[in-house]
Amino acid sequence: MNKRFEQVDKRFEQMDKHLTAITQRMDRFMFWSLGLTISAVIAIVKLT
Repeated sequence: MNKRFEQVDKRFEQMDKHLTAITQRMDRFMFWSLGLTISAVIAIVKLT
């Protein structure tokens, strides 16, 4: 019974690592998306 709990605990730790990696990727994507959007707005405003 104890081994089952250890296996489940390991799986939760793996899932936590995967979710952390996904969150970091989403944060980077959001940062770059915001930067590109602001750059595009500035370029459009300067051209008009």
